[in-house]
Amino acid sequence: MSLAQWLPAKRELLIGIASGWPRFLKLARTMLIASGFEADALVIRDARKNGWKGGLRATTAVVCDSLTASKLLPGQRAIVYRLLSDAAIADLQRYQGSIFAPLD
Repeated sequence: MSLAQWLPAKRELLIGIASGWPRFLKLARTMLIASGFEADALVIRDARKNGWKGGLRATTAVVCDSLTASKLLPGQRAIVYRLLSDAAIADLQRYQGSIFAPLD
C-alpha cells in the first residue's frame, strides 16, 4: 500500500533503499523490481557503512526501516516499511502491559 502512489513505476524516478539490515536491502530491492522499478533506478545504501547517506538526496523517496528513517537528512521523504503488522504490534503492547502489571 505504501508504494501505491508510486505505481506504475516512472522511469525518471530514482528511489533509495537504505537500512542497516542486509536482508532488508535485498528484500526491498526484489520487491521494487517486482513492482516495476528498474534496477538502475534504485540507489541502495547500507546504513552500517560510513557515508551511507551519499546519493540519497537525488532520490524521490527512500524505502527504509523506522530506525534508518530517523537518521535520514531533513526533508528526505521516507517510505517506512513496517516489519510487524498492526495485529502483531497490538499483541506486543498487550504483552508489555502484562509484564509491568503489579503482582498481587
